[in-house]
Amino acid sequence: MKKKIQRLLTSTVLALVLATFIVGVGLAASYIYTEVNLYEVSATDTPVSIYSGGCRSSYCKYLVQNSSNPSAWRWISKNASIMYWYAYCPTIGEAAARYGVRENSGGSWSIKMNQASANNQGSFVYLGYSDTIPLNGGYIMLHNGCVSGYYCGGLDVYWDDVIYVE
Repeated sequence: MKKKIQRLLTSTVLALVLATFIVGVGLAASYIYTEVNLYEVSATDTPVSIYSGGCRSSYCKYLVQNSSNPSAWRWISKNASIMYWYAYCPTIGEAAARYGVRENSGGSWSIKMNQASANNQGSFVYLGYSDTIPLNGGYIMLHNGCVSGYYCGGLDVYWDDVIYVE
């Protein structure tokens, strides 16, 4: 009888924790943007569409690494109070990539993501959060330049879905 009570209490506590988590996450609005409409930041090449089960929605775009003249493309701008930024890493990723985040206020940062890492592949990878007040939007961009400290030998850099969370 004692074990049944313990199991009941444990399952009740777990249910409450899970419900609290779901409600808490539900309060934040998140927006997923695909790579379908990328916007040029600075470009010599245009990302090529590819059909692959390794991409989040079976499609993504890529460019081959270019150390001498890379192209930068961004996802749609979001004019809202963006707090958290994520990018999807396809399971077919090959190269390390440098994502850039720009806030409308002028703040920016960049983060390296190894698209070849099994830890990143097949999931949305956290890029960071905005601590600008007031929060006022911005965009995520990616270029196909080589990332120092990682192999650079003509690997593919992938543009796939991103998430902005308010």
